[in-house]
Amino acid sequence: MKKPNKRLLYAIELSAVALGIFLFGTYESIRRAETMEQWVAHTHNVLLHTGRITLLSVENEINARNFMLTGYEKYTEQFDRTRAAAQWELRVIGALTSDNYHNRLLFDSVSLYVTKRADFSARIISMRRAYGLDGSVKLVQSGEGEGYAEKALTFIRRLEKNENLLLAERRAGSDRASATMNTSITISMLFVILLVGMLLYRARKNSVRRGALIEELERSEANLHTIFDHTDMSYVLIDAEVKVVSFNKPAMAYSKEQNHKTLEVGQSVIDYFPPSKRQGIRETLKKVSEGATIRYEYSLLQADGSLKWFEVKWVNVTGINKQHRGFILANKDITEKKVASLEREKIITDLIARNKTMEEFTYIVSHNLRAPVANIIGLGEILEILDADSPDREAVTGYILSSVNDLDQVVKDLNQVLQVREEVNEKKEAVFFSDIVNEIRSSIPLISSKNTIIECDFSEADHMHTLRNYLYSIFYNLIINSVKYSRKDVTPMIRLKTARKDHLLEISFEDNGKGIDLEKNQSTLFGLYRRFDYSVEGKGIGLFMVKTQVELLGGNIQVKSEVDKGTEFRIVLPVGELEKQLVTTGAR
Repeated sequence: MKKPNKRLLYAIELSAVALGIFLFGTYESIRRAETMEQWVAHTHNVLLHTGRITLLSVENEINARNFMLTGYEKYTEQFDRTRAAAQWELRVIGALTSDNYHNRLLFDSVSLYVTKRADFSARIISMRRAYGLDGSVKLVQSGEGEGYAEKALTFIRRLEKNENLLLAERRAGSDRASATMNTSITISMLFVILLVGMLLYRARKNSVRRGALIEELERSEANLHTIFDHTDMSYVLIDAEVKVVSFNKPAMAYSKEQNHKTLEVGQSVIDYFPPSKRQGIRETLKKVSEGATIRYEYSLLQADGSLKWFEVKWVNVTGINKQHRGFILANKDITEKKVASLEREKIITDLIARNKTMEEFTYIVSHNLRAPVANIIGLGEILEILDADSPDREAVTGYILSSVNDLDQVVKDLNQVLQVREEVNEKKEAVFFSDIVNEIRSSIPLISSKNTIIECDFSEADHMHTLRNYLYSIFYNLIINSVKYSRKDVTPMIRLKTARKDHLLEISFEDNGKGIDLEKNQSTLFGLYRRFDYSVEGKGIGLFMVKTQVELLGGNIQVKSEVDKGTEFRIVLPVGELEKQLVTTGAR
């Protein structure tokens, strides 16, 4: 009996030493994982600030050109604020990239061309003040400022490319560190289970050593629980019968806060999930028991209306013979990282939209403003040549007034477009869709004169909390277009329907009108001053306004159409907490 006892003692001592090594390795793995997370966050910050500097540079140019077109001093105030903010962002990026020689060189180029771009915009403002619209337009048309924006964007993209490569590398390192940490924890837990079994066996065989062995076991468990309880991950150990075996303090805190239940050893883990999710959890456990590792993200709505995001991982626990022994459920709060990701996506989307708006404005300056200005200049020269009593003076004067009116209309249209963005920060309210439709029905005589039929199905969602002016404008433009572009000898029919899915609201507008040839007009359908049917009076602003307002509300719009059959517009808008994350971030 002595030899087996000695072998058992040696095995216990060897297991204890191995456990200590794995515990130390686990501690170091956690530290490495936390360090890699910090580096990932550092790279995220660089990308976030490069996105902001690009957005601020575009806003600088927009404010300068708005002042050039309108002469309103409020745009110069906005220009000064965004210019100062851009300089602050440059200082932040400079500090963040100071430890990277290659990125530092790229940042110096970014800083140079962003500053030149802002200085050129300042010159446009100065020329507008000194020489009026004509002088500032000539400065823009001179091409002197061309290339600054493109070079700045090129170097920013190169900087972002470097940072994205670095981010991918650091994420891979973080994933490796997390995998190492989880593996170390799993092995440590298996060692604890093994050690517990051997200690209990020896305790039964040798009552004299029982007290010391139990104390050693408690110390080992205490060390393991200390590691588990001081990580930001929630861990639950589950046996093969899906019953809770052990858990750490973060897991208990999560269960109390999110499930309003207390974790208990021996309780089925299935019971801690909502009834609607239990079948999916059973399927997940089956896949994990067969050797798969399952990872996914999910969100939970909190009592204060906010969303919390979590990343969960299910791991299979096997014995020495690869036999399934149980599961490890790891859960981590990733709300900050998720919100930062959403904010970055929103900044990128907003940047693309603003660049597109700049292209539209450039188009207007190059085409819509050039013609009336050239006409006025040419007619003015003719007027100087004519004698005071010439019968042609009255006709030339009339042509000049007509060109001035054309120029005034373009400026008014621009003001209307600019005013839309000014209204995005106004107070929101509960807006009922049926009220909007009734107001529009009574305000447009063309609806009744054409005997238009408007069918509404707002059973899934009859209202939303939003900007009333925006929603009214969206409904108005889509309904009036359906009426104006109806088919001859066919009674106009318009169907409006809402649908709610999670945090999204869908509003569809379907008619039986002329339809749109999307193969020809898809790319220009929502453009400013873009028209595709000249048989009906219009200016090409309505659909541009609809798309702009939908995107400012954080949504998107899609269209399906067939010629001589009809058109359907589908608008998807965020509601609730998702709206706060997408719209409020964009408003900043």
